[in-house]
This record gives sequence, C-alpha cells and structure tokens, in this order.
Amino acid sequence: MQKYNSLLERLGLSPSERDIYLYLLSYPYKIVSDIVRETRYHRPAVYAALRSLEASGLVEKSYLDGKRYYYHATSPDNLMTRLQSLTDTASRLIPELQALHDKNAEAPILSVKEWISWIQDIHRDLVTSLPIGGIYYRYSSSKKNYGQRAAYIPPEYFDLQESKSLERCVISNEKRKADHNNNPNRDIVAIPAGFDLFDDNITKIIYGNKVAVIDYESQIGWTIESERFARYEEKIFRMLHSLLKKMEQ
Repeated sequence: MQKYNSLLERLGLSPSERDIYLYLLSYPYKIVSDIVRETRYHRPAVYAALRSLEASGLVEKSYLDGKRYYYHATSPDNLMTRLQSLTDTASRLIPELQALHDKNAEAPILSVKEWISWIQDIHRDLVTSLPIGGIYYRYSSSKKNYGQRAAYIPPEYFDLQESKSLERCVISNEKRKADHNNNPNRDIVAIPAGFDLFDDNITKIIYGNKVAVIDYESQIGWTIESERFARYEEKIFRMLHSLLKKMEQ
C-alpha cells in the first residue's frame, strides 16, 4: 500500500483521505460505521474526509436502503483530473513565484577581495565564466607596465583567453593603446591625453553578469554580481567606446 499512499500524498490527500479512499476501493458500498470500524478513525474525522473526497469526485454515496448512505470510491481515472487541476494551478502560480524570485535576484551581490591572490581570482573568474567567443569590456587606466601587472594575472589566464577566443573592448590611455593595438581580438581606444592621462592605476571590467573594479595601488578589488547592473555599465562603456573611436577616425 505504501506506493499508493505515496502517490495519493503527492496528489494532496490527507492520511485519513488516503486510508478511506483505498479502503473503499477494496470494499465498496460501506456505511460510515463500517468505515469507522475498519479504518479506526473517529467519526468526525471520517465525515470530514468523506466530504473532501466527495468534493474531489473520488468518492460517491448512494441511498440504497432508504435509510443510510453507502459510500464507494469512483474510478481511479478521476485521480488524473485531480492531477490536471494541480498541473493547471502550478502553471498559473509558478510564474508568479518566479517573478518574486527574479525580483529578489535583482539585488546586487557585492564581494570585496584584497591582496594579489584575491585580485588574481577576479581575472580567473573572468576567463573561466565567459563562454567561447564571449566578450568583455575593460577600462584600463594603468601606468604600470606589463611586468608589474603580471603578478595580478593567474598562470592560466592567457591560455584560457586565447583558447576561448575571448574578445575585448578596451578603453585605456594613449600609451597603452600604442603598446597593445595589434591584437585582432582587442578593440582598444584611448582617452585623449589632452583630456586626461588616464593613469590612475584602476581597472574596471564588465563581463557576463558582473562588474569588477581593481585598484592596483591599494591591492583591493571588488565585484558586483547583477545582470541589471552589468547591462547598465555595458551601455555606458559601449557609448563612450563608440564616441572615442569616432574621434580617432
């Protein structure tokens, strides 16, 4: 009987409803006193369960002898109707629950990372989380040369970057652009030196659903995980990148 109980429980029947329904399937046309005696539920509990089963179409009663009602279980096919009702209810309510989840999921998740090894974690997450052919956007306001910056890059960074053919849109300073303008996967533009040297030693990276900021002076980095926030930052970056490219042409 356990396999039947498990099914009926999943369909929302209470223990008393399950026991009475299964009893009436095996022994149809029983009066209330028979059900009380065989199932050992108190009479009020039996009446309550029978009312619920009748409302669900799983039990019917007949007035056979003109004195008492006799109860019997209907065809188990009616359980499919109950299942369909539950499915319809789930189809209606699950999107509402998803909307609640999505609303709460919009809150950004902030993570702060310190020291060289933790800043390496940001770069590692960048190349491991993006898909093949993915793109990321980076502000590089650096005055450090490659050798000085290398300590912040994990060993597997460049191999993964190349094997995944990751594309980079970069806004940097004129010196950095001159040093890194020969990579087909890098679209780099420069802040005009007449406006600013752009050498604050800070990098901002927009990738996937994250925005990461790295301060190389204090060796502190932090990430904000939020699809909405990342798309907001991406729009601003793409607008500035496009304007700077037009200025260079």
